[in-house]
Amino acid sequence: MIFEFVLNKQGFTGDEITNELTDTTGEKFAKSAAYAWKQWSPGYPIWGTYYHEKISNAMDGATDALGRSYSTTNAILNAIGPKFQGYNTKLGKQYHMWDIQAQRRVLMQEIRSAYRQRSRNMISEKELKNVVNRNREKIQRLIEKAQTLK
Repeated sequence: MIFEFVLNKQGFTGDEITNELTDTTGEKFAKSAAYAWKQWSPGYPIWGTYYHEKISNAMDGATDALGRSYSTTNAILNAIGPKFQGYNTKLGKQYHMWDIQAQRRVLMQEIRSAYRQRSRNMISEKELKNVVNRNREKIQRLIEKAQTLK
């Protein structure tokens, strides 16, 4: 867990623990303390734990990415023992599609950046073509992967 704080990344999800650009010192402390508590606390639905959060979200009518309500019954059962969780393949595919779209946006940004660099004579025409061709090949592979998910 020490490395998670040093790298500012949650080991399980890869998400940032704190936002270095926007969080104040107080917010960083609060987020870090909450994350540490969730990691060290027992797996019971006591205040501030993941299970407490899941039950609260379910009771408050929170929904998943597809707009489906979380099940309060499943949240409570998960907190006290057996882990019941249906797997929605449609949702799984949607998450993969979002990831592919994000990767495509990064590649397109790299192409735009290369064109800007070329317009400022920071890279040669050959380097520009290399970046564009390499990224277009990657984008094509992403498109092919996306088509397999449909």
